[in-house]
Amino acid sequence: MKVIDCRLRPPIGAYAKDSLFELISNGVMQNCATQHNCALPESGKKRSMEKLIQEMDESAVECGYFAVRNTEICGNEVIFELNAAYPERFKAFAGLKPHDGWEYNLAQIQRFVLDGPAVGIAMEPAIYGTPWYVDDEIAFPIYEFCQKNQIPIMMTYGGRNPADATYYLPAPMEHVAQTFPDLRLLLLHGGWPWVVPTCSLALNYRNIYLCADMYMVNAPGQRDYVDAANYFLSDKLMFGSAYPILSIVDALQHYLHCGIQEKVLPNILYQNAVSALQFL
Repeated sequence: MKVIDCRLRPPIGAYAKDSLFELISNGVMQNCATQHNCALPESGKKRSMEKLIQEMDESAVECGYFAVRNTEICGNEVIFELNAAYPERFKAFAGLKPHDGWEYNLAQIQRFVLDGPAVGIAMEPAIYGTPWYVDDEIAFPIYEFCQKNQIPIMMTYGGRNPADATYYLPAPMEHVAQTFPDLRLLLLHGGWPWVVPTCSLALNYRNIYLCADMYMVNAPGQRDYVDAANYFLSDKLMFGSAYPILSIVDALQHYLHCGIQEKVLPNILYQNAVSALQFL
């Protein structure tokens, strides 16, 4: 069965020096993986692209989607390096922060998406830089441009370490979906911990899709994601490993055996990502 991993961060170039890989390498993240009853990946510990490709092959992962964070340590330039080395194995999303200003962000979209190999943009409203609510009008020029040019947005929208959990409430995202009905939005971390209300968003708005990734794996609310995958959101929910926090092999095995019906597994593991993001 073919697989697309919608939440995969490869240890390539400057990104291998990101604080996440520092925490993986020195074992600080072991407790997080253990809480999900998963292992830390060896490739992540050793920051090895060769071993990552082996792990992807072992799990039949045809392609990994990489949301770049665009920090002081690693900018969007890593997209060119990744595309040159592995043009068929990864699809990158250029990282943007609304507070960087519209002119800067437009230049980033032009260089990396319109003129470059990136297939969309990535934003993380509650993690890096100045936190912001997704319906803050500071982001509206980005949404409007992406809607007009059919550029999808990967949004880290959920998780257990935000500046404030209210940044992941469903209402602000609903406002965005209503205001920009043709803007494709993939919510990484699946809106966790607001699981059921976020599933309702994906049900009610055709432009919202969910990747619950690590929060589908032995986490509170997991059963609701499984029910959504089997019924209401069989065409809207997709697989992500959250690598390197979890092993791709462990995450995939959980998705295969957590109760998702066999008839919808091809959708969750592959087809929904193709249909929603229209890349392959």
